Order: sequence, then structure tokens, then C-alpha cells
Amino acid sequence: MTPDDLVKYLTAQVIDNTNLDFVAFSRQYISWLIQQNRAPTAGDYLTALNALIRFVGFEKIPVVEITRDFIESFGQWLKDNPLKENSNMKRAPLKYVENLRGLHNAMKKKYNDEDKGIILIPNSPFRDLKDLDIPKRGKVKKRSLTVEQICKLIKLPDEQVKNSKGTNRYQIGKDCFLLSFYLMGTNSADLYDCTDYDNGWLTYERMKVRNRREDRAEISIEVPEDIMYLFKKYKDPSGKRTFRFHLDYANIKNFNKAINIGLKKVGKLIGVEDLEYYCARHTMATIARNRLGIDKNTVHEMLNHVDEKLKITDIYIERDYKQINDANGKLIEYIRKSLTLQ
Repeated sequence: MTPDDLVKYLTAQVIDNTNLDFVAFSRQYISWLIQQNRAPTAGDYLTALNALIRFVGFEKIPVVEITRDFIESFGQWLKDNPLKENSNMKRAPLKYVENLRGLHNAMKKKYNDEDKGIILIPNSPFRDLKDLDIPKRGKVKKRSLTVEQICKLIKLPDEQVKNSKGTNRYQIGKDCFLLSFYLMGTNSADLYDCTDYDNGWLTYERMKVRNRREDRAEISIEVPEDIMYLFKKYKDPSGKRTFRFHLDYANIKNFNKAINIGLKKVGKLIGVEDLEYYCARHTMATIARNRLGIDKNTVHEMLNHVDEKLKITDIYIERDYKQINDANGKLIEYIRKSLTLQ
């Protein structure tokens, strides 16, 4: 051991792990996630943490008390106390437990050092979640639009009327849905945050996972002529970002909320109940795969996902965005032809 390692080791031996507060650590970690521009993940973690606090009735929870039995009791409490309709995370109880596992693992990473034999948090209460008696997420409802429905959405008239805040949620919903669909399922957080647009190409690092991937989840998309008018319409006059959304909405959460509120009206007009922004991503992938026969690996890359089985192979392949942009070009041409038939 180095002198610093020895000090760390000896100091750790006298730390009473019963004083390690899971709630205090979680709040600090959530704040750090927000600083890392991972607000959506931070929001999910905070929702799960708040549910846990309501369950125990205290703001302080020693990490040693989070055991397997404790988690199962929490799962039963979630079943007996259904989520509110206006919850920010309308998901099955298991999703809450999965997010608590993320916080617990982060805490173990901070306080445990297996190489040095320092194990202040020895228990692993979240192992084998599938064996827990906690309701799993039900079958995901169909999220993809048909070709006919996406064509109807494209043809919807614009609406110039704005609310008291100077924005139009219907218009924001419709326009951002189209941006996402034509830009390979780009997330709203990335529309809000992106800054690199040059000569018809939009390049960004996917906010949701860029701090967890070695390639920073970068993607470069050739902007289709079909939506170039939206780039001009929402151009950021300050020049700080590609779009002006950060000037109209204080944060990504408010931006995404406005989009989904607007899409409820859009959905009614095209015959889709409870239309959500994420449906654009599903629609792009479904049409590309099922109507055009684009192989799954290419669709996977268009969505900016990483295939864990191909990680080693990816090390030897130089990143090239031509294949996914060619595939996107085929998708757009297919939509153009479909529009003429409507």
C-alpha cells in the first residue's frame, strides 16, 4: 500500500457503517447527476427515493437497514399504495426498485474498495430482482404510429395562436415530433441541448448515456431537406445552441412536458390516444425495420444504442455515419412517396 492507501484503509476500519445514511448520499448523488446533465435519470432516482422515504416515514435511512426483506416490504407497500395519476414516473413498482438499486450500487462504489479489502457496505439486497415478489412492468402498449398516421401528422396545419407565455404547445409538440422522427429518433433532451450544427449536419452526444459510454454516444446526422424549415424556425438567435428551446423553457423537464401536452391534441387529430414524444423514436425504428427491411444492427445504430455483444468488435471498426444516414435517406424517401398517396 502507498501511504495514502494505508490512511484510507485504517480510517475506514473505524467508520461505523450504521452511520452511513442512504438518503443523504442519494441526494448528493442526484445533485451530481444533474450537474452532469443527466436530469432525466436524476428525476427517476429522486422519485424512487421520495417513495422510499414515504414508506419508512423518516428522512434518514442507515444503509445497513436496506436488506432483502426490507426491499420486499417496500415492494409490497408499493402494491398497496398505487401510484398517483400525476406521478412523474408512471411505471411498475419494479422500476422504483431498479432505480434504488442504481443509487445503492453508486453508494457501494464510493465506500467499498475490494482491492484494499475495505467493505463498508457488504450486503447486496438488490440481487436477482426477478425473484422478488414485486409487480413487473406490464406489456408495453403499442407506441409506433402507422405510416398512414405519421403522414396525417405531417400534413396537420400549423397553429399560430400562442399562450400567455408566448409558446404554442400544439405546435411545439407537432414540430418536435417531426424533428425526432426525421432525425433518427433524437430525444427531446438532445434537441434542447445540442450545439453542433454545421453545413447541414447535426452532431451531438446523446445526453442520456454520454457519461457512461467510451464513445460519448456521439452521432452525426445529415439533416433532411424536409425539416430544414424547422431548423430555421427554431434557430437559436444567441448562437449558443442549435435550437432556441432553452430560451423558451427553463429546463429540459419543462420542455418535454410542453411537448407531450401538445401531442395530446395532435394525437386526437390523427386518431391516436395519449400520443407521446417517444412514439416518434418507435415509429422511425418500426417503419425502417418492418416496411423497408433495414437490418436490426443498422436500426440499432440509428437509435444510437450500443450492442453489448458487439463491443469488442466495435473497437476494431472505425466509426462511420454513412450507413445509418443512407438508411435514414431510404426511410425519408419512403415517407415522401407515402405522402403523395394520401
